[in-house]
Amino acid sequence: MQLTPFARQQEFLAATEDEVLYGGAAGGGKTDALILRALLRLQQQPGAHVLFVRRAYPDLEMSVIRRVLPLVQGIAAYDGSRHLLRWPNGATLQFGYAERYEDALRYQSAEFDLICIDELTQLPEDVFALLLSRNRTSIPGLRPILRAATNPGGPGHAWVKRRFIDVAPPDTTYTDPTTGRTRRFIPARVQDNPHIDQGYVQRLMELPDLLRRALLDGSWDAAEGLAFPELRRDVHAFDPRPLPEHWPRFRALDWGFARPYSVGWYAVDEDGRLWRYRELYGWGGDPDVGTRETPEQVAERILAIEREAGETVRPGPADPAIFGAGQGTGPTVAEAFARAGVVWVPADHRREPGWAALHERLRVREDGHPMLMVATTCLHFWRTVPSLVLDRHRPEDVDTRGEDHVADEVRYAVMSRPLAAVVRPAPPGRETLGFIREHYLRRQVAREERFPWRQ
Repeated sequence: MQLTPFARQQEFLAATEDEVLYGGAAGGGKTDALILRALLRLQQQPGAHVLFVRRAYPDLEMSVIRRVLPLVQGIAAYDGSRHLLRWPNGATLQFGYAERYEDALRYQSAEFDLICIDELTQLPEDVFALLLSRNRTSIPGLRPILRAATNPGGPGHAWVKRRFIDVAPPDTTYTDPTTGRTRRFIPARVQDNPHIDQGYVQRLMELPDLLRRALLDGSWDAAEGLAFPELRRDVHAFDPRPLPEHWPRFRALDWGFARPYSVGWYAVDEDGRLWRYRELYGWGGDPDVGTRETPEQVAERILAIEREAGETVRPGPADPAIFGAGQGTGPTVAEAFARAGVVWVPADHRREPGWAALHERLRVREDGHPMLMVATTCLHFWRTVPSLVLDRHRPEDVDTRGEDHVADEVRYAVMSRPLAAVVRPAPPGRETLGFIREHYLRRQVAREERFPWRQ
């Protein structure tokens, strides 16, 4: 371990924000930067209490403790049974793990003026929230801070990206409007590390495309473990504009009350391609928090949108749970919708076949085009779906701890329109051909590609 920090690490050590995330790419000296930050606090602040966390204790012992102990030999005393390092000035460094919420509960009554979390995306959001609540101090004039480091990917990828990456450009300070706490993301790549082995750089360059983009370039849109790595804005997004009127339209629903509901509107072109051109998301403003609207209220919003657009929309698939028994002898959610004028049909809600069907829709065909397009105005689709990750225990399934309501609704939609059973509508007229030509000509200009269907 190098005790002299290089330039990017120095920026991290000097940062003054309440929460700072460092890293992104592999080889940027993330763990070393966290260790240096912890040791500086021990040295500079008598009586300080520092917590250094990783997901599992074996990871902590291999990657952190074995690097720290040689650095403090003869200076600090280490209690291996308690995983506690005590500095001569009374400051302490507690090594801990927190894979689950129950693990984090052991720190519930403690306080730490510095919390360091290595590989933050390996932790669930509720674990992070509980640890953050312990980031406090009784030392007068000392400001409690949290420091973390990570690569993209892992079960916590979505919430870490949302908290640190999406809120502000790198190297800029974001102030949370609710709490007033400040955050900052400091990216570091292997090129920033002058001590790195060039053979390691070469191995990163030889990785498969998605993994290389995540670990070499630090891309948060191409991380290992993402559920839909093929989903790309430059391929699957289209600018909203009127679709040909003869394209059939239907809507799909994933229901939620305390959590968000998701309604998506779809049009089907002559090739069976789905165009998700509109969405209604029951979002309370915070991630994964619903609006607590009743089915009647949501139905009223749906009908108002369709009346304003002058559309005729067919009944579409919805989560089969809404057709189950209601409270006592009361109506089901589906019945409440129907009474308000919006009819649904039970979706095929099989998860793994549904995700497979979605992957098939996202795949780019031999003609250069996928079978699912999503409007750029479907903000919650683009906010949530690209960040979903796979379940660690069921690699063919999406981790349900993510905000997966839009993805579930899309899954219902694609399962209702199997690609093997495409029914072509009426032959396209000038309007249809003009729309398709305009869309792909725009993409051709952007990507400088030639499309086979052009004569």
